Amino acid sequence: MKIIFFGNSEFSVLPLQKMMKSFEVIAIVTAPDSVVGRGQQKSRLNPIKELALQHNIPILQPAKLKNNTEFHQALKDFNADLHIIVSYGKMIPKDLIELPKYNTINLHSSILPKLRGAAPIQYALWQGLTQTGNTVQFISEGMDEGDVIDQSIVLIDPHDDYLALEQKLALNGADLLEQSVLKIQSNNAKTSPQNHDEATYTQLISKDDGAVYFSMSADEIYNAFRALKGKPGIFLPLTLGDIKIIDCTLSLLEHSKIEGEILAIVNDALVISCYEGCICLKTVQAPNKKALCGKDFANGTRLKVGSILK
Repeated sequence: MKIIFFGNSEFSVLPLQKMMKSFEVIAIVTAPDSVVGRGQQKSRLNPIKELALQHNIPILQPAKLKNNTEFHQALKDFNADLHIIVSYGKMIPKDLIELPKYNTINLHSSILPKLRGAAPIQYALWQGLTQTGNTVQFISEGMDEGDVIDQSIVLIDPHDDYLALEQKLALNGADLLEQSVLKIQSNNAKTSPQNHDEATYTQLISKDDGAVYFSMSADEIYNAFRALKGKPGIFLPLTLGDIKIIDCTLSLLEHSKIEGEILAIVNDALVISCYEGCICLKTVQAPNKKALCGKDFANGTRLKVGSILK
């Protein structure tokens, strides 16, 4: 089975490694190099390109897919049996979907038709779900609308954040993808259509999505923290400025009637009353300041138990 693998992110790495071990990966398609540093003169390789370079696999980095005759011809020349898409981030045109012998499949990190779109892992955590999973589907022109080959469930621990859940899903997804490709290889892949009436959708996440408020429940704030940890992160828009929440957890203290009231300082962390429940701010960062534990932040801003953050 000759495979061309499309991917960009850390989530793609384990599935690619599994494909390289079990099948013949003849080319990698990934995004053009991004540039970093002063003057933007230094290229930053994504993890998929790094892996391809380590194993001397040909690399294609088209800026666009649609109406790109040079890229189309390059894929055609490879004469792959199957194209595999894992966290690539671009819609695949119909002519590319149908190019290989067995068409094109996609590993998507949700139980489709739920959580279609760009951010299924973040949304699963954001919504406080207790389980999610992976789906391998044949690609169609509609976003994540293709017929399903295989699905598997992954449980979400209450303390899982984005990085932890991404790793669990990548491990599970790599095995599921191998299972599906073996079925395709043996002409034993049975598919089932999705119920589009049950579809839900996710969107690309922006920095503004990280805004949280004490008028939310503590659970909602904590779920946002888990979902957006690292990038873009969450923050409190306060009169003090946008205060980043670097680390937090739920508190068992009873909330007061005043949203944003500091109820206690426990283990150097601030316990704040929310609309429902209390959030424990362990590490925060004010604009243009270094990250501090909750207690030191309170001391530096002359806050104390009974003060109200708003």
